[in-house]
Amino acid sequence: MKSIAILTLLVLILGANSLRSLAQAGGPERSDSTSARFPGSRTTKQGEIWMGWIFPVQEWFVQGALAGYQEGYDEGCADAIREAP
Repeated sequence: MKSIAILTLLVLILGANSLRSLAQAGGPERSDSTSARFPGSRTTKQGEIWMGWIFPVQEWFVQGALAGYQEGYDEGCADAIREAP
């Protein structure tokens, strides 16, 4: 489960970086605001990153998110049981 979460995070980071570099190269969605601290991060429309991924990457992302959610739930329950009077 942890390997899926790590793989998902890696794919997310690589995908976001490649889209950010394309946007900074002067794509049509380029922000006109030069006062933004990170203007490259202001150029991506909602859902653009997700829709740009192929299905296996979307699937890995969802599986990783669910695995992380499940692991957090399990750890929370284990902590609650340990600290119960």
